[in-house]
Amino acid sequence: MSLNNENIALYRKLQEHLDKMPLGFPSTKSGSDIKLLKRLFAPQEAKIAMFLKFGWERDLEPLNTIYERAKESGISKEELEQILDKMVQKGLLMFKREAEKKYYGNALLMIGMSEFQVNKLTKEFIEDFHDYFGNKWLAEAIKVKGAQLRVIPVEQSIESEHNISNYDDVIKLLDTTDGPYMVTNCLCRQIKDILEQPCKATSRREVCLAFGFAAELYIEQGWGSFYK
Repeated sequence: MSLNNENIALYRKLQEHLDKMPLGFPSTKSGSDIKLLKRLFAPQEAKIAMFLKFGWERDLEPLNTIYERAKESGISKEELEQILDKMVQKGLLMFKREAEKKYYGNALLMIGMSEFQVNKLTKEFIEDFHDYFGNKWLAEAIKVKGAQLRVIPVEQSIESEHNISNYDDVIKLLDTTDGPYMVTNCLCRQIKDILEQPCKATSRREVCLAFGFAAELYIEQGWGSFYK
């Protein structure tokens, strides 16, 4: 994978833009950050991504809002929509459809772009991702204030029990969670399959569940199946 100076500058701008997100995209001395971005984003997609903001379900922006920022580049609204839709299909963006209106936003690397590569993984992507993840991203993610996982003090002793949820526990969870429900292939197992280190416990791959907004995204993009 070769990069000329112009492309390096483009992907550096994209890296800096994505690094402003709550869980950023830090730079590396090795260049693994640029290599991974090049693996994910075509040059035109990299330019378009810089017109977007980070968003989750309630923070995604409609096409018209994004176009107001992007029109200075000379792109038409129709072309912008086509590129955004392709980026969603590639697993680069967050997306939702509400009342036939489309909403988009930049996705985090995790949880986001990496998980959205389910069913379209390549060995090259896995190698680039692991290089960047271990080289820089994980260490920086741990430092972020308001981490994705954090301890909540409850001021009482709690016994540590490592139980495997049974059928009834899962049913209770489903009963108290808004649908739709979706099942998809396990990304981790797919990665191990490609690396020729398959799971020895089972050959089953379609085991990961999602609910609500995430399920809608996976179902619409064909990454997972509607689960009744």
